[in-house]
Amino acid sequence: MPRACEQQPIDRPQIAAVAAGRSLPRTLPWHSGNASQVASMKSRKAGATRSEGFMMIKQAIKVVRTKLTDPQQPTGLLKRQHREVEAMFALLEKSRPGQKRRTLTGQLADNLAAHSAIEKEILYPACQGFLDDEKLLVAYEEHALVEHCLRRLVEADGTDRWFMPRLLVLKDIVEHHVVEEEGDFLDEVDDNIPEERSAELVDRMSARFEQAREEGHAALLEQAPESGPRRVKTAGSKRARSGATRRKPARRAAARRRPRL
Repeated sequence: MPRACEQQPIDRPQIAAVAAGRSLPRTLPWHSGNASQVASMKSRKAGATRSEGFMMIKQAIKVVRTKLTDPQQPTGLLKRQHREVEAMFALLEKSRPGQKRRTLTGQLADNLAAHSAIEKEILYPACQGFLDDEKLLVAYEEHALVEHCLRRLVEADGTDRWFMPRLLVLKDIVEHHVVEEEGDFLDEVDDNIPEERSAELVDRMSARFEQAREEGHAALLEQAPESGPRRVKTAGSKRARSGATRRKPARRAAARRRPRL
């Protein structure tokens, strides 16, 4: 029987079950193990008994699971959508040419395009007060890359020999974006957005996601620009602009340096 602090891998059926909201796995990759170890160390330092230590471990894992899929938090909503996309990728990788593959491709495209829309239109603007320019602009650029690869996947018929290579490239890009986003990015969102603001964002993001999915990926990808906004207004950029010094015109500076005869 594995110890509570060991990380057990989640197979794809479990991910699909989580995505569908049917169940939560007993352990979570990269989350539950860390939470268990932290709780175990805290219990030893506090001089707790063995049973109390196990209770602290269970409580820590419960908190992490709740945070991962909490529907009242923007981060929980996004992570649930990430798991849904992962499940779709797994099904497409095992699919064969035919109507089922075309249907799954359409569902993946609708979900990815809608997910991209709510992040770019709602979440990222809400983060402009505490995230720096570079982090936001990288996120916008990653979405532009995902949308470009998604267009190419949709263009390839399910029987096209380019379908699977394009699917795998898209999957790699999405997985990289998810890893980056579920790291420090979403942690900063949790730390800086208050609860009342979170509830409002969740309502807006959920409504926009359903609306965008009904519109379909074709309309969303046609409207999506090839890159993010030219300028992102953040606290860091405002400070940089206020601290910048104005340069004197080149002609005036040259005239002042010219010696008098």
